[in-house]
Amino acid sequence: CDAGARQDFDRPPYSGKIQTWNCSGDGSTIFKLGAVPEGRECVIVLQVKTYSEADREAAQHILDTFDADCERI
Repeated sequence: CDAGARQDFDRPPYSGKIQTWNCSGDGSTIFKLGAVPEGRECVIVLQVKTYSEADREAAQHILDTFDADCERI
């Protein structure tokens, strides 16, 4: 896979970086996120592999809506 754009991720209360990887071998795109909540009480690492536009839309929904309960991790 080839590294794509690395971007800031800022969706309160989370901030971090998101890296895309373009995999020509199987036609997939991988999204890797490293983020922390405002209080930095935990680290969230999220990876989503997509193969189609519908998958990418689902990945975007995950990135837009995930939530972590740091006290239970």
